[in-house]
Amino acid sequence: PAKLSMIMPRFMGTDVVASAGDKVANPANKMVIVNRCFQNPTYQNIFGVGVVTAIPPVEQTPIPTGAPKTGMMIEQMALAVAHNIANDIRNNPDRYAPELSAICIADMGGDAMGFFASPVIPPRSIVLYKKAVWMHWIKSIFEKYFMWKVKRGDIAPWFEEKGLELLLKVHAIHLCSDCSGSPGSAC
Repeated sequence: PAKLSMIMPRFMGTDVVASAGDKVANPANKMVIVNRCFQNPTYQNIFGVGVVTAIPPVEQTPIPTGAPKTGMMIEQMALAVAHNIANDIRNNPDRYAPELSAICIADMGGDAMGFFASPVIPPRSIVLYKKAVWMHWIKSIFEKYFMWKVKRGDIAPWFEEKGLELLLKVHAIHLCSDCSGSPGSAC
């Protein structure tokens, strides 16, 4: 089993977040407490995006693990939060929640492993995975594409959104009538 294990140190939030108190930060890991729309349930003007958010573990295990937070998930979180802040400014009550899908390609030397899960937090509607030499090429192409879109300042080009909708039935964000659940839970 040790040859197949990857062990990483526990990731903790910062002391400055923890100093805001246990209504803002989870005391166990100093991460920002957010609801399914990535807004703090106590302080409506606090939002969390990315690795700083306290997403509950996918399942309880003897060794505590956290939910993954991939680049695609973080883009979806940021998009939902941006829409929610814009709606706050406009006094629009509509709320958005991210889908929390993940496309991940792990380089493994001469080949690579790719997977797609939507949503990452079960129950999942779709899971795909493949290990192959051509996945290594896909990773190289994706890295170039990702840098291109970041340089352009467009994290969600229209053709990417349409491609994900057509091929994988993924929508980055969706309207949420009740944000009170935990991150990743269904609206």
